[in-house]
Amino acid sequence: MSGDRASDELGAGGGREVERLIYFSDAVMAIAITLLVIELRIPEALDQTATDAELRSALGDLGQSFLSVMLSFMVIAVWWIGHNRLYRTIARTDGLLLLLNFVFLGAIAFIPFPTTLIGRFVNLPSAVMLYAATNFVAGSAILAMRWHADRRGFIGVESPLERRRRMVAAALAPLVFALSIPIAAVDATTGALSWILMVPATLAVRWWFARAMRREAAATAEADGS
Repeated sequence: MSGDRASDELGAGGGREVERLIYFSDAVMAIAITLLVIELRIPEALDQTATDAELRSALGDLGQSFLSVMLSFMVIAVWWIGHNRLYRTIARTDGLLLLLNFVFLGAIAFIPFPTTLIGRFVNLPSAVMLYAATNFVAGSAILAMRWHADRRGFIGVESPLERRRRMVAAALAPLVFALSIPIAAVDATTGALSWILMVPATLAVRWWFARAMRREAAATAEADGS
């Protein structure tokens, strides 16, 4: 009992504590996105005497790095949206929720490094596997935060179906990244391309739960009418 009380005193501060956590998390994610651009550097061999053809060639050589930065920008943006949606519904925090949030932020802060690797070595399994593992940690932390907050009653009242929908949606990204790791061990390019599966998987989950919610609403209306 005393341990639970100490944990609550450490982490629970109502809305103000949640706001502080959100501001801090937003700052870390903003810095991580900014650091991605550092990888885009014009080769030092180019100087003011370089021709336009040489400049175009140098920019072309940066094409893979451009793609990796764009990918990671979108990935961090998706993590920010998921984090924002979660904490809009959370009324308070505790010690474990703070710890899980720091695990999430640690993965986010680390993303620029594997982004640099896949920008240069996307054809090598270790680079793709490290990138996938980093995002698996981030996604798993988001999922664990949602599960813990729901179990502790920190999340506002939701229907059981809506709670399941949010849990399944949160599980999609870490699942896809986890599955891509053994695929990348066999073929790095295929492993990276497998991340695209998140798009149809997300659409399928939304479609299935939309149907389930319509059926539930129709059943409720029918019960009320009778």
